Amino acid sequence: MIDLGLEPEPLAFRVRPQADECFDSWVDRLAGAHDTDRAGLLRHLGLDPALARIDLACGRGGLAPAWHAAFARLVERLAWAVQVPSAQVRATFLSCGAEAVLPRRERHYACARCWYES
Repeated sequence: MIDLGLEPEPLAFRVRPQADECFDSWVDRLAGAHDTDRAGLLRHLGLDPALARIDLACGRGGLAPAWHAAFARLVERLAWAVQVPSAQVRATFLSCGAEAVLPRRERHYACARCWYES
């Protein structure tokens, strides 16, 4: 991607989170609709692409304090990019500790919320 120094704009395809959809599922659908990966999507939105390598299923509670500010920006920017309230983005995160869900690399058969609830 060529950086032209332009401000990010809302995304072309407003792929919104579905009811009870977990963050991983939603953000992968969002990135796929724009023919990119998570890092590319975050970079396009002016966010730290390093967040793409971090397991965000549990939201802010699953992160080291050093990532809290970047996470808050991520929630606000994603909400803005798809034109939904930030509460709708926050609802995609599980309200549990990381120890209650399978590691991200092992969640390819079901979403984090499905594994957690079962």
